[in-house]
Formats: sequence, C-alpha cells, structure tokens
Amino acid sequence: MGDMTVSKKGQLTLSFNWIFVMVAGAVILLFFVGLIVKQKDSSEQKLNFDVVNILESILVGSTVSEQTINTIDTSGISSMELFFECELDSDGGFLDVFARYGITGTTASQELPIQVIMSPPKFSTKKLILWSLPYEMPFKVTDILILTGQSHQYYVFGSSSSVLGSELQNATSSFNIDFVTSASEISSIGANEHVRIIDLDGSYIAAGAPVPIELNSASDQDVSAVVLGIGGYDLYQKEGNVFAKVNRAGQIPIISLFNSDRDAAQISALFSGSQENYQCNMMKVFKRMEIIVDVYEGKAMQLANFYESPENYDSECLLLYDDVAGELNPLGVQITSCVARGYEDCLNIEEYSRRLLELNDELDNAGCIELY
Repeated sequence: MGDMTVSKKGQLTLSFNWIFVMVAGAVILLFFVGLIVKQKDSSEQKLNFDVVNILESILVGSTVSEQTINTIDTSGISSMELFFECELDSDGGFLDVFARYGITGTTASQELPIQVIMSPPKFSTKKLILWSLPYEMPFKVTDILILTGQSHQYYVFGSSSSVLGSELQNATSSFNIDFVTSASEISSIGANEHVRIIDLDGSYIAAGAPVPIELNSASDQDVSAVVLGIGGYDLYQKEGNVFAKVNRAGQIPIISLFNSDRDAAQISALFSGSQENYQCNMMKVFKRMEIIVDVYEGKAMQLANFYESPENYDSECLLLYDDVAGELNPLGVQITSCVARGYEDCLNIEEYSRRLLELNDELDNAGCIELY
C-alpha cells in the first residue's frame, strides 16, 4: 500500500514537471516569437523611414534642378504606396496649411512646410517622374515640383500646335502620356492605377459627358479629367459612365502672368490631384513671394538712392524707380492679405505684378539697372 502511494506521488510529480516544462517552454517560445516579430517590425519601420529620407533627398535635388525632368527607378519599393498631402483648414491662409508625404499605412512621413509639390494624392510606381518649373510673378518666386508615377496614365485632347500642347509633347516623353484626338484611342485602365484626361481647349470634357467606353469598368475614383480654360481650370471625376464636375462653385483660378510654354501654375493644374492640393501648394508659393517682395522693396529703395546721388544722378531712372516703388508697395499689401486670408484674396496680385514686368522692361530700355 505504501509503495502504491509513493508511486502515485511520483506520477503526480512527474506530470507536474512535464506541465511546468511545457508552460515554461511555451513562454520561452512566445518570447522568442515576439522578439522575432518585434525585430521584423523594427526592421520594416527602419526601412520605411530610410525610404522617406531618401525621398527627401530626391525631392530637394529635383526641385533645385530648374526646368528639368528627372526619372527615378523605384521598382525596389513599388509595393509601397506613397502619399502626398497638402491640406487647408477652413480659413485657407498660409497658417492653415498642413503638408506632408510618406508611406501609406505606416508612421514614416515627413512634413513639407514650404516645398511646393503638385502631385496625385497617392500612388505606387516602378518609376517616379519629377518635373521642376520656376514660378515667376513677375520675378522668380520659387520652383514648383510636379511629381507623378508611370502608374498614372494621361491622355491629352486639344490642339498640339498650341504653345502648351507643343510644350507638353516636347517635355513629357518620360511621362505615361498619349496625345489623342478621339475617345476611341483611349485604352482600358489595365495595370495603371489612375487615368487622367487632359482637355486643353474644353472641346471634349463637360459635365455629363460620357466616359470613354474602355474606362466604364474602372472604379470611379480611378478616372479623372481636367479642362483648361481662360484664366482657370475645371476638375471632373468619373461617376458611373459620365463625368461630374468637382468644383461646383466655379472655375478654379490660375494666378499667372505667363500663359505660355512652361507656365508653372498652368501646368501644375493639369497634374495636381485635387483643388485643395493645388491651392494649398500655391499658398506656400505666395508665402515665399511675400518674403521676396520685401527684399525687392529694399532693393528698389537702394537703387532710387543710387540714382538720386550727385555722382550717379539720372532723372529718368529715378522717375522709373519711383514708379516701381508705387507698384511694389500695394503688391506687398496685397500679398500679405493673400497669405493671411487665402487663395481667393490672391487674385489681384496679377495686376501689380504685370505692371512691374512692364516697368522692368522700361528700366532695361532706358539703360537703368533692372529690378530683377
């Protein structure tokens, strides 16, 4: 009897030991599994931040390379979805701007407080396309970077003999872009993420216009259109089998002096993902312009003093610089109001800037030192 009791106790002890070993083993296994997962997550997070840091270098380098188009092989990160945001709060001034870019679904992102990037809201691509263009009003204000990927297909309607049409044909060979004269030339969305139709003269796209048959099966959010008008543009989105106008309040103004080749504000409107993205980025342009106007006001004062001095006196140049000061001052007031109050308050800067453009030409013709 005693032996049986000892035997049972031994069995209980043995069972308990095995349970303890199994529990302890499970805990240790979970610990190492958790460690591996954590290391994997940490490695992925580091990779994501490395990608964002590399992108920052690419964006900065492409922006300073004025009037150039760069293509970057991104096949190694084509599984990652990049996003580019520029948001405006209710007031719409520069202080209401929040802009950043990064990798969707991760914490890897970088703010863009002043750099101007016109792009689709998000995309994955094997090739990144970056086009840097100077914005002038009338002097150079900043470089605008137009950014897209080869996963975005563009179709251009309108006269290829126009200045803008010719410029697009000459400058966008790296883009996934086709110039068409008929909807029958438009293919299905295929492997592309998005299709945008660009109508240069308003001859094809309108509210209620049919979507090209080959694009009927595409998701509504994957097909958009932009129509260029006189002094502005309209955006359209696919709704079923027709196009619906997005900017119902009226044409989106393009604030520019140069409706010609390489007009940065005009071309930006064709490639920017939304009205908010476009106007938000333009507020960053106008903030920079506010600073530059202050610089030119100081320069104009110095040159006026130069031509007023006995050794350099020139009545014609002095009179012209009085006129320059007379245009720079209200321009400074207007651009400050624009930056504080929003895009709609920026429309009048064209008037003063155009007069400065004329005065700068007059300074050149009179043999005076030019303002810019």
